[in-house]
Amino acid sequence: MTLTPSPLATWGRVALGLAAAAAMFGPSLAAFATSRIQVPPPTRLPVEVIGARAFPGLAGAARAGVPALHVGPTERTSGLRGEAALRARMNDAASRCALRSSAYLVLSASVDGRGRITEVRAEAGDDRPLGDCATSLLRQGGTVETRGPGTLEIGYFMGRARG
Repeated sequence: MTLTPSPLATWGRVALGLAAAAAMFGPSLAAFATSRIQVPPPTRLPVEVIGARAFPGLAGAARAGVPALHVGPTERTSGLRGEAALRARMNDAASRCALRSSAYLVLSASVDGRGRITEVRAEAGDDRPLGDCATSLLRQGGTVETRGPGTLEIGYFMGRARG
């Protein structure tokens, strides 16, 4: 007597195995087949913000009917010591000369080791009298407490009236 199963028994075992697989994996396959694919929207990269501070205004330049004068970019060489006196004189010259001007002004002053102002330059665009006024006021004051050798350059600009 042979131990081989009949073809009907073989088909029965295969059908029973397929029924067990369908019972175990069928619900998962059905849920996967009927579900909608949800793709998340692309996330935007954060915008990098550069920290900035407003340019300070000069207190002495606040006059009636005149926009505020602001101190802009400043550059200095490494040889300057005690630059506050030179900076104050430059701020004073800019605020006294920029009364009715709407231009910008860039003042540059060089100082030697004894506090003497050796070179003064001014750039004011088309407003030449503004530059001439500022350079003459800087030269008139004599020596300063700032010691060099070195150069201090300060940019000034007029603020716009808000309205």
